[in-house]
Amino acid sequence: VYKAMDEEETVEMSGDEEYSDQGAMMMATVIHKALENKKKGLQKDYDWIVHQLSQDDMDAEIFFRWLKSLRYCTTDINHKCESLVNATLKIKWIHREDSLVDLYIGWLADLVTVHTSFYLDSCLRMLIHHFMSSNDSSELTLRENQDFNIYGNKQVHRAMQTILHLVPSSQTRLMPILIYYFPSEYKPLDQFALYISNLLRLSVYAPTLRSQILELIIHKLVKLDVEVSRDSLNSIKQTLADEETQFDVDLETSSHSSDSKLNNLPKDLQQIASLADKLDLSMSIFLSFIHVSCYQQGTLDQSTAPLLFTDLLKAFDTIILPTHGVCHIQFYLFVTCSYHEDFVKQLLHLCWNKTSVAYIASFIARATFIPFSVTKTCIEIVCTWIHRYLDEHGSCNVADIDTHCLFYATCQCLFYMIVFRHRNLMANEEGNKLLNRSGLQRIVMSKLNPLKFCMPILVKYFAAITSEHELVYCYTVIESNKRELLPTAMFGGDKRPIRDMNNQLDIFFPFDPYLLSRSANRIEPLYQSWDDSSYSNASTTNKENEDNDDDDDYLSDAISSYDCMNSFSPGFGMSPVVTMLQNLHKSKNH
Repeated sequence: VYKAMDEEETVEMSGDEEYSDQGAMMMATVIHKALENKKKGLQKDYDWIVHQLSQDDMDAEIFFRWLKSLRYCTTDINHKCESLVNATLKIKWIHREDSLVDLYIGWLADLVTVHTSFYLDSCLRMLIHHFMSSNDSSELTLRENQDFNIYGNKQVHRAMQTILHLVPSSQTRLMPILIYYFPSEYKPLDQFALYISNLLRLSVYAPTLRSQILELIIHKLVKLDVEVSRDSLNSIKQTLADEETQFDVDLETSSHSSDSKLNNLPKDLQQIASLADKLDLSMSIFLSFIHVSCYQQGTLDQSTAPLLFTDLLKAFDTIILPTHGVCHIQFYLFVTCSYHEDFVKQLLHLCWNKTSVAYIASFIARATFIPFSVTKTCIEIVCTWIHRYLDEHGSCNVADIDTHCLFYATCQCLFYMIVFRHRNLMANEEGNKLLNRSGLQRIVMSKLNPLKFCMPILVKYFAAITSEHELVYCYTVIESNKRELLPTAMFGGDKRPIRDMNNQLDIFFPFDPYLLSRSANRIEPLYQSWDDSSYSNASTTNKENEDNDDDDDYLSDAISSYDCMNSFSPGFGMSPVVTMLQNLHKSKNH
């Protein structure tokens, strides 16, 4: 029979048939006989078939014969044929012509339908493994593209979609495999970005998995974001600036010159630069996915967008809010909120319920798309809370940051919003009335003394702005706080005062400037940058009441740490995806 098969190497095509069934039928006879012999303990024929299927140089005709014949014999295969099935799963099929790809997908469909409990996971793992590669025939590179739609492997997704349709239970088996195969942040850039892009493509035709897939991606990007701290990125920028070079965080490593610049960095900073590049490209792909999913022909899809936003907000709640030190990942929600006012309100409502006042203040301050009515309402709510707190605790004689931490954080956030939005507020009659009736005088002059614990640079601008608009005069309190500090000040060798940072609030405004250049193009049009020239009065008004320039620099430097809390909530529930990730990590360690 083997000789006859070899003689059948070339089969004449007839009619519209691309490949002849004659050789496939003969092979099916061989396979059937070999499987029967295997059951009797005779392995030789079976092993020969496995060997043939393992050949790398299988031409199109032989490929057709083997796959066609295997489909004839699907019911003959059992759980003891793992080596044969694995050999077929290693066959190079993705770049074949469409008719042969269809045949291979048909083989996978037969296999998972007839032998679900035996070979479903193996088929899923094979397809997921291809999520780290692309069949894009164009010469465009990852660095030249930012749209998730151009990445990935269409053939793989055709196969995956077929399996998910035929075997609904496969969706529950899929998530642990997706988690297991997610590449480490130290894997090559292409693998990392392609895997994320393919996961997002999967979520489109597997909507019941979308929430979990988004949580998985966000969890991984949060981990990457924490590694890429602001201090590290600024250190890279400063190091390269000292060498008189230009630097963008996206590194533009498509050019050899940029690679050589990075090679001059210390090893630890080279690693941070590589991680920053992965985060930057991943954010570009993720933001592209969100935009493409929410808009149809330039119009917001009112049915799809709210459902996606619900999933994104859930991931923000369970993963990002409890995490310290994130700098960039939260901007995916910043951008998504720009699509509809209801999204803005939902985010602010969540943050208020979680007492994440830093997120509220930073969002109100930085987002240019927030309606005036929403800004006004937020300031009213924050002021009302502060005054209620003063009603209960305002008679305390000791201003203690440990006892009243949430009060001071909320005051700092109020001051921050006013500094950024005071021009809009004062230019509007309702906004002007709001600030004049907000009771700033009572807040500033209270015995709890919030100006004592807020960021010095923020206090500086807040004092100048409120003085200019005759809302409250802060300099008396500021001077009193300075005098209190003097007796406990410590002095270094240069006799400059060193502020005791135990009496300062942690500094965290999560929507501080975005440092990743490539993905910033979707953020910058929506973002309110700080324009120091617009607040010149802060450096000229009541100058006699302020420190000299050296002291201002010192105060700004002293509070530059970003390693601090982003929420005052005591705890958050774990999502199923995070739980699975933790269990996987434990099992790998064991």
